Amino acid sequence: MTILIKELLNKYKKANNENWGRVNGIHRNSWADFNLSSLEFAQEDIGDLLPSEDHKKVGLLVNKLKTYEHQEEKYYLHGDAGVHNFVYKGNKINGIIDPMPLIGPKIYDFTYAFCSSPDDLNLETLLSSFSLLTQDVPFNIERLLDEVIFQLYTRIGVCIRVHPHDLSGYLKAWKEWRAYLPSM
Repeated sequence: MTILIKELLNKYKKANNENWGRVNGIHRNSWADFNLSSLEFAQEDIGDLLPSEDHKKVGLLVNKLKTYEHQEEKYYLHGDAGVHNFVYKGNKINGIIDPMPLIGPKIYDFTYAFCSSPDDLNLETLLSSFSLLTQDVPFNIERLLDEVIFQLYTRIGVCIRVHPHDLSGYLKAWKEWRAYLPSM
C-alpha cells in the first residue's frame, strides 16, 4: 500500500468539468449516484450470503456517505486499483495494468486497493496506510471507516463473480468490520 499511495494515488490529477463515474461507461450526475448503483449491484450479487440487516445497514451507510458529497474533489482514477493490477520492482511501481478509468474521489481508489485482497484487512494497516494519502478534504476516522466498509461490501459482491477463491477470507473480514456499520 505504501508504494501504491506514494507512487500513484498521491500523484492523481484533478478532473475538471467531467461527469462522475466510468469514463467509457455510464456517467453519473453525482458520486452518490455512483455509490447507489454500486450498492444495487453488490446487493444483487451477495443476496442471502449476508443477513438482511447487514444489507439494510449498508444502505443507511450509502445515505450517510451522501452527506460528504459537497466536499468531494473529482480525480481521474485507475478505477480497478487492486493489488493484482500493479507490477512492482524494487520499491517502485513498474507497471499498471487493467485500468477501468473513472472520475471520482481519490478515496475510492484508496479503499479499493485496501480491500482488494482479504489479507491485512485490519484497522492498524488501514490507519497507517491512510496517513500517507494526501487529501484535499478533511477526513475523520468515522468517515474513513464508512468508506472502507462500503468498499468491502461491494468487494464481496465482486469476489462472488470474479474471485470466488477469496470469498471465505472476505467473509471473515466482514465479521469484524460489520461492527462499524451504523445502527438502525
